[in-house]
Amino acid sequence: MLRTLLRLAIACVLVVVGWGSSAAAWDTTAGSDTNYGSITFGGTETDFSYGVTVDGSGNVYVTGWFTGTVDFGAGDVTSAGAYDVFVTKRNAAGAHQWTTTFGGTGNDDGYGVAVDGSGNVHVTGYFSNTVDFGAGDVTSNGSSDAFITKLNAAGVHQWTTTLGGTGDDRPHSVAVDSAGNVHVTGYFRGAVDFGAGDVTSAGSADAFVTKYNAAGAHQWTTTFGGTGPDLAKGVAVDGSGNVHVTGYFSNTVDFGAGNVTSNGDYDVYVTKLNSSGVHQWTTTLGGTGDDIVLAVALDGDSNVHVTGSFQGTVNFGAGDVTSAGGSDVLVTKLNSSGAHQWTTTFGGTSGEVGFGVAVDGSGNVYATGNFQGTVDFGAGDVTSAGLDDVFITKLNSSGAHQWTTTFGGTGYNRAREVALDTAGNVHVTGYFEGTVDFGAGDVTSAGSADGFVVKL
Repeated sequence: MLRTLLRLAIACVLVVVGWGSSAAAWDTTAGSDTNYGSITFGGTETDFSYGVTVDGSGNVYVTGWFTGTVDFGAGDVTSAGAYDVFVTKRNAAGAHQWTTTFGGTGNDDGYGVAVDGSGNVHVTGYFSNTVDFGAGDVTSNGSSDAFITKLNAAGVHQWTTTLGGTGDDRPHSVAVDSAGNVHVTGYFRGAVDFGAGDVTSAGSADAFVTKYNAAGAHQWTTTFGGTGPDLAKGVAVDGSGNVHVTGYFSNTVDFGAGNVTSNGDYDVYVTKLNSSGVHQWTTTLGGTGDDIVLAVALDGDSNVHVTGSFQGTVNFGAGDVTSAGGSDVLVTKLNSSGAHQWTTTFGGTSGEVGFGVAVDGSGNVYATGNFQGTVDFGAGDVTSAGLDDVFITKLNSSGAHQWTTTFGGTGYNRAREVALDTAGNVHVTGYFEGTVDFGAGDVTSAGSADGFVVKL
């Protein structure tokens, strides 16, 4: 069921894509905030949409993973193993442009995608066993290794870099700067050679951010971690090439300016590095519970926006805030020096988490994620239809609620990332189970889960 708490005064178009359709374009009715269109499709097994980005022409790029046989728009494709990676491009009108897939007999997942000014597409994820990314077979060193693959504007393979040791090594996000340099975040276990010799994690998992030039050559890697698990999730690069990394840490970690100790099991961190990977500042947030951040976005003034979840009582910078339930959503803004500007939180008595965040040219902030039960996002209570429903919330540059749209059915319906085009249209990826009304009538997943892209 689709519920819009406060609609935009201008036209709002909702588009849904579940991977596996032969439909040529978005089926939308423009010019009205009460008319919606959707394209739905999927295979008989499990298909997840995860990363999303939009280029300057409004082309939409999505990565994720699929199982079994799926038609992404140009005929059936069958996975080689349990999960295979896909990267798909649709133009601004929704017409399928191309899809590239790769995978072996193991689990191979796409997580992050970014596009440069020339339309080259960069995707990151992890693979296991042997995979041909486009230039011959590559075999993982451990149970899973990270990959970074560059495709040209036509979806043709340019290069792939892989990294990993004998442990479980996974990336999460990718960002490209104006020179085409590629930045990837994630975590690693044990000893890994990122390109300049072995680095060994201090604990069960350490965070990394690594930079490659446009040709895929390693430039630098920065790692940090203590005796516990420390993960890097989001990454964003400003106009000067400064790299902003966010994630969560446990116990004691030196991010580059001395030891910092978490207050709870996990605390949030936001770290800024310069273009050479040298530490500039780190801001940490957290209480006695599990506090995590999963995504980061910058505005034109290099203000930093993050989203995730928190438990219990946390002082984000303007006094204590206490979660209503198991976990509540946080959206926090820091200035370019890492000083707290504001935090907006919302949640009910169950569990809510923010997964994706984006900022438009006016500094408005868009957050997406999942919620359960009854939540007041800022304009009155909304109750989920099922186990998890999706929310998309817009805040202004001061953190004040503008509108929220939610949808879901009786199963698990989860958002993952959000991206904006130059016209301000909002694109959200995720997956759904069972029957959901995205705005144009009920849609039923063909398998246990289908991927989607929603366009507002």
